[in-house]
Amino acid sequence: MPPAGSCDDAISQLPQPTVEMMDRKRSYGPRGGPHRQYDVELPKRWISSDGKCIIDVTQTSYPSHERDVNLLSAATIIRRECLAKAQPPWGGYGHAMGDEGNLNISVAAYTPPYVKCEGAPPARRPNHEACQRIIDVIMKASTARATFAAQGVPVPGQAVERLPQALVAPGGGCTITIDTNVPVDTASWHQSQADCTDYKVNTALVDGDKAASELQ
Repeated sequence: MPPAGSCDDAISQLPQPTVEMMDRKRSYGPRGGPHRQYDVELPKRWISSDGKCIIDVTQTSYPSHERDVNLLSAATIIRRECLAKAQPPWGGYGHAMGDEGNLNISVAAYTPPYVKCEGAPPARRPNHEACQRIIDVIMKASTARATFAAQGVPVPGQAVERLPQALVAPGGGCTITIDTNVPVDTASWHQSQADCTDYKVNTALVDGDKAASELQ
Protein backbone atom coordinates (compact mmCIF):
# COMPACT_ATOMS: atom_id res chain seq x y z
CA MET A 1 0.00 0.00 0.00
CA PRO A 2 1.44 3.43 -0.94
CA PRO A 3 2.44 5.85 1.82
CA ALA A 4 0.46 9.07 1.58
CA GLY A 5 3.67 11.11 1.60
CA SER A 6 5.01 9.15 -1.38
CA CYS A 7 1.83 9.83 -3.32
CA ASP A 8 2.03 13.52 -2.42
CA ASP A 9 5.44 13.50 -4.09
CA ALA A 10 4.08 11.74 -7.19
CA ILE A 11 1.11 14.14 -7.37
CA SER A 12 3.48 17.11 -7.24
CA GLN A 13 4.99 15.88 -10.53
CA LEU A 14 1.68 16.12 -12.40
CA PRO A 15 1.26 19.16 -14.67
CA GLN A 16 0.29 21.99 -12.33
CA PRO A 17 -2.51 24.29 -13.48
CA THR A 18 -1.41 27.79 -14.42
CA VAL A 19 -3.49 30.85 -15.23
CA GLU A 20 -2.82 30.52 -18.96
CA MET A 21 -3.60 26.77 -18.89
CA MET A 22 -6.70 27.00 -16.70
CA ASP A 23 -9.12 26.92 -19.62
CA ARG A 24 -6.94 25.03 -22.11
CA LYS A 25 -7.36 21.30 -22.52
CA ARG A 26 -4.42 19.09 -23.38
CA SER A 27 -4.84 16.39 -26.00
CA TYR A 28 -3.98 12.80 -25.05
CA GLY A 29 -3.25 9.92 -27.41
CA PRO A 30 -0.98 6.93 -28.06
CA ARG A 31 2.69 7.44 -28.62
CA GLY A 32 4.82 5.73 -31.20
CA GLY A 33 3.56 7.44 -34.37
CA PRO A 34 5.84 9.05 -36.98
CA HIS A 35 4.91 12.53 -35.77
CA ARG A 36 3.91 13.74 -32.35
CA GLN A 37 0.20 14.45 -32.60
CA TYR A 38 -0.77 14.91 -28.94
CA ASP A 39 0.24 17.16 -26.07
CA VAL A 40 0.60 14.10 -23.82
CA GLU A 41 1.46 10.69 -25.25
CA LEU A 42 0.10 7.67 -23.41
CA PRO A 43 0.54 5.55 -21.44
CA LYS A 44 2.08 8.03 -19.01
CA ARG A 45 3.42 7.24 -15.55
CA TRP A 46 4.67 9.43 -12.72
CA ILE A 47 6.69 7.77 -9.95
CA SER A 48 7.44 9.16 -6.49
CA SER A 49 11.09 9.80 -5.76
CA ASP A 50 11.16 6.86 -3.33
CA GLY A 51 9.54 4.55 -5.90
CA LYS A 52 6.62 3.60 -3.62
CA CYS A 53 3.73 5.35 -5.38
CA ILE A 54 2.82 5.51 -9.05
CA ILE A 55 0.26 7.54 -10.97
CA ASP A 56 -0.80 6.15 -14.33
CA VAL A 57 -2.86 7.92 -16.99
CA THR A 58 -4.34 5.65 -19.67
CA GLN A 59 -7.22 5.75 -22.12
CA THR A 60 -9.72 3.27 -23.52
CA SER A 61 -9.82 4.99 -26.92
CA TYR A 62 -8.33 8.10 -28.44
CA PRO A 63 -8.07 11.01 -28.61
CA SER A 64 -8.85 12.44 -25.17
CA HIS A 65 -9.02 16.07 -24.06
CA GLU A 66 -8.76 17.16 -20.44
CA ARG A 67 -7.68 20.12 -18.31
CA ASP A 68 -4.65 19.86 -16.03
CA VAL A 69 -6.71 20.98 -13.06
CA ASN A 70 -9.15 18.09 -13.49
CA LEU A 71 -6.42 15.44 -13.52
CA LEU A 72 -4.76 17.04 -10.51
CA SER A 73 -8.08 17.20 -8.68
CA ALA A 74 -8.82 13.53 -9.45
CA ALA A 75 -5.41 12.42 -8.14
CA THR A 76 -5.85 14.57 -5.02
CA ILE A 77 -9.30 13.10 -4.32
CA ILE A 78 -7.99 9.54 -4.76
CA ARG A 79 -5.15 10.34 -2.38
CA ARG A 80 -7.57 11.72 0.23
CA GLU A 81 -10.35 9.14 -0.06
CA CYS A 82 -8.42 5.99 -0.98
CA LEU A 83 -5.20 6.54 0.99
CA ALA A 84 -5.70 8.94 3.88
CA LYS A 85 -9.17 7.64 4.82
CA ALA A 86 -9.44 4.12 3.40
CA GLN A 87 -8.51 0.96 5.29
CA PRO A 88 -6.46 -0.60 3.86
CA PRO A 89 -5.13 2.37 1.90
CA TRP A 90 -4.47 0.63 -1.41
CA GLY A 91 -5.01 3.60 -3.69
CA GLY A 92 -7.75 4.13 -6.23
CA TYR A 93 -8.89 4.72 -9.77
CA GLY A 94 -10.73 7.48 -11.60
CA HIS A 95 -12.29 6.71 -14.96
CA ALA A 96 -14.45 8.20 -17.74
CA MET A 97 -12.64 11.53 -17.57
CA GLY A 98 -12.14 14.07 -20.33
CA ASP A 99 -14.52 15.35 -22.98
CA GLU A 100 -14.74 11.91 -24.54
CA GLY A 101 -15.12 10.04 -21.24
CA ASN A 102 -12.23 7.74 -22.14
CA LEU A 103 -9.40 8.99 -19.91
CA ASN A 104 -8.42 7.14 -16.72
CA ILE A 105 -6.11 7.93 -13.81
CA SER A 106 -4.93 5.62 -11.05
CA VAL A 107 -2.89 6.17 -7.89
CA ALA A 108 -1.39 2.98 -6.51
CA ALA A 109 1.41 1.39 -4.55
CA TYR A 110 4.47 0.14 -6.36
CA THR A 111 6.81 -2.33 -4.71
CA PRO A 112 9.36 -4.09 -6.89
CA PRO A 113 9.39 -7.84 -6.12
CA TYR A 114 13.15 -7.71 -5.69
CA VAL A 115 15.52 -4.81 -5.11
CA LYS A 116 19.25 -5.31 -5.00
CA CYS A 117 21.90 -2.64 -4.60
CA GLU A 118 25.37 -3.75 -5.59
CA GLY A 119 28.85 -2.30 -5.92
CA ALA A 120 30.92 -0.02 -3.75
CA PRO A 121 31.42 2.78 -3.00
CA PRO A 122 27.76 3.85 -3.24
CA ALA A 123 27.08 5.51 -6.55
CA ARG A 124 25.05 8.59 -7.19
CA ARG A 125 21.41 7.89 -7.96
CA PRO A 126 20.34 7.89 -11.62
CA ASN A 127 18.98 11.19 -12.81
CA HIS A 128 15.20 11.06 -12.31
CA GLU A 129 14.41 13.23 -15.34
CA ALA A 130 16.70 11.15 -17.58
CA CYS A 131 15.03 7.91 -16.49
CA GLN A 132 11.58 9.44 -16.96
CA ARG A 133 12.55 10.46 -20.51
CA ILE A 134 13.43 6.84 -21.33
CA ILE A 135 10.01 5.71 -20.10
CA ASP A 136 8.16 8.52 -21.90
CA VAL A 137 10.00 8.65 -25.23
CA ILE A 138 12.32 5.72 -25.87
CA MET A 139 10.71 2.65 -24.33
CA LYS A 140 8.10 0.92 -26.46
CA ALA A 141 4.54 0.98 -25.16
CA SER A 142 2.67 -1.53 -27.29
CA THR A 143 0.01 -3.59 -25.54
CA ALA A 144 0.39 -6.41 -28.11
CA ARG A 145 2.01 -9.59 -26.89
CA ALA A 146 5.59 -9.96 -28.09
CA THR A 147 8.07 -12.83 -27.98
CA PHE A 148 11.23 -12.13 -25.96
CA ALA A 149 14.26 -14.39 -26.23
CA ALA A 150 17.81 -14.43 -24.99
CA GLN A 151 20.56 -13.86 -27.53
CA GLY A 152 21.32 -16.98 -29.55
CA VAL A 153 18.13 -18.86 -28.65
CA PRO A 154 16.45 -20.07 -31.88
CA VAL A 155 12.79 -19.08 -32.29
CA PRO A 156 11.75 -20.27 -35.76
CA GLY A 157 9.18 -18.31 -37.72
CA GLN A 158 8.61 -15.51 -35.22
CA ALA A 159 9.57 -11.89 -34.86
CA VAL A 160 11.61 -11.79 -31.68
CA GLU A 161 12.73 -9.08 -29.28
CA ARG A 162 16.26 -10.07 -28.33
CA LEU A 163 17.43 -9.50 -24.79
CA PRO A 164 19.22 -7.92 -23.08
CA GLN A 165 18.34 -4.47 -24.42
CA ALA A 166 19.84 -1.31 -22.98
CA LEU A 167 17.85 1.92 -23.31
CA VAL A 168 20.04 4.97 -22.70
CA ALA A 169 18.77 8.48 -22.05
CA PRO A 170 19.95 11.12 -24.53
CA GLY A 171 22.92 12.87 -22.98
CA GLY A 172 23.45 10.13 -20.40
CA GLY A 173 22.38 10.11 -16.77
CA CYS A 174 20.36 6.91 -16.86
CA THR A 175 20.12 3.56 -18.61
CA ILE A 176 17.39 0.95 -18.32
CA THR A 177 18.35 -2.61 -19.20
CA ILE A 178 15.69 -5.20 -19.96
CA ASP A 179 16.85 -8.78 -19.55
CA THR A 180 15.35 -12.24 -19.08
CA ASN A 181 15.95 -15.22 -16.82
CA VAL A 182 14.39 -17.73 -19.22
CA PRO A 183 15.25 -18.64 -22.85
CA VAL A 184 11.92 -17.55 -24.37
CA ASP A 185 8.85 -15.82 -22.96
CA THR A 186 5.97 -13.60 -24.04
CA ALA A 187 4.84 -10.28 -22.60
CA SER A 188 3.82 -6.82 -23.76
CA TRP A 189 6.05 -3.78 -23.46
CA HIS A 190 3.20 -2.06 -21.67
CA GLN A 191 2.85 -4.84 -19.09
CA SER A 192 3.75 -3.87 -15.55
CA GLN A 193 7.21 -5.04 -14.59
CA ALA A 194 5.80 -5.90 -11.18
CA ASP A 195 3.68 -8.59 -12.85
CA CYS A 196 6.43 -9.81 -15.14
CA THR A 197 8.35 -12.07 -12.78
CA ASP A 198 10.70 -13.45 -15.43
CA TYR A 199 12.04 -10.02 -16.31
CA LYS A 200 14.40 -7.68 -14.59
CA VAL A 201 15.09 -4.01 -15.16
CA ASN A 202 18.39 -2.52 -14.09
CA THR A 203 18.43 1.23 -13.55
CA ALA A 204 21.93 2.64 -13.35
CA LEU A 205 24.11 5.55 -14.22
CA VAL A 206 25.81 5.34 -17.59
CA ASP A 207 28.98 7.11 -16.54
CA GLY A 208 30.76 4.04 -15.20
CA ASP A 209 29.40 3.84 -11.65
CA LYS A 210 28.96 0.24 -10.56
CA ALA A 211 26.02 0.59 -8.23
CA ALA A 212 22.61 -0.22 -9.62
CA SER A 213 19.08 -0.86 -8.54
CA GLU A 214 17.84 -4.13 -9.93
CA LEU A 215 14.15 -4.90 -10.23
CA GLN A 216 13.45 -8.54 -10.91
